[in-house]
Amino acid sequence: MNFCTRLIAAVCFCLNFIQSTALADTVFLKNGKVLTVEKVWQEGDQIRLIYHGLDASLTPGKVLRIENDAKGLKKTVSPEPHEKTAQKIYDPPPAGKILPDQGSQTAETVAGLPAPTEPPSPKPVLRIDGFDNLTWGARVGTVQGLEKKLGDSGLKGVIEYVRPNDRLELGDGALQSIVYAFWRDQLYTVTVWTRGLANFQALRQAAIKQFGTGVCPEPSIQRYLWSDGPSDMMLEYSQEGQNGMLWMRGKELDRKFKLAKINGPTSYLKWMKSRN
Repeated sequence: MNFCTRLIAAVCFCLNFIQSTALADTVFLKNGKVLTVEKVWQEGDQIRLIYHGLDASLTPGKVLRIENDAKGLKKTVSPEPHEKTAQKIYDPPPAGKILPDQGSQTAETVAGLPAPTEPPSPKPVLRIDGFDNLTWGARVGTVQGLEKKLGDSGLKGVIEYVRPNDRLELGDGALQSIVYAFWRDQLYTVTVWTRGLANFQALRQAAIKQFGTGVCPEPSIQRYLWSDGPSDMMLEYSQEGQNGMLWMRGKELDRKFKLAKINGPTSYLKWMKSRN
């Protein structure tokens, strides 16, 4: 090969390299990582891509946005995480041979990211001195995942929170929500809400298993009370609203709360009914 032939080959190689780099697509992941890929397209409920020569895939829920300039003009696309059709929204990758042990790899594996499926968080459990992994008086700053609940709690100085990552199951039933109330930045009460009679019955079974049968002042009303130990607890079901509620309160912090009040005692039963 003479000098002119080598020069032409080198120029062609550089032009091909520049073209492939200019046409690269960029995938921005929600965890902050950025992937520069040869091709990206949507297939069914997966984002498929060619990453360093590997045929890989991503779940749409992990993708923040995609910048696609396969036609020379940059285009930003936000994938639909619940897309169920097989319609391709990007140019398909060029036909090519995939190495035998690469077909099952995902983009998470290729990029060193966590696996796309994570084990579910454990179900919360009832306890006599708090709720799940929290005890009465726990400081708000030490509890991870709290978000302020919209609206006023109805009690002066009491702020309500939820934890969006809570698993809304308890025993054999499903929960509607779990609300954590803090007074002076300390865990004061926890309220567990259910919807429907079957879920309330499952909640009642879990409460009786943990706390005992309790006291039912009026048999015609499904209301159970516990006051032994460091907590006050009330379990109640509303036939009208089809709502169940398990309300728990730390006794020692409640004593301090009442001593700090200057406007007279508070009707907690009336307050709890107004929270629904």
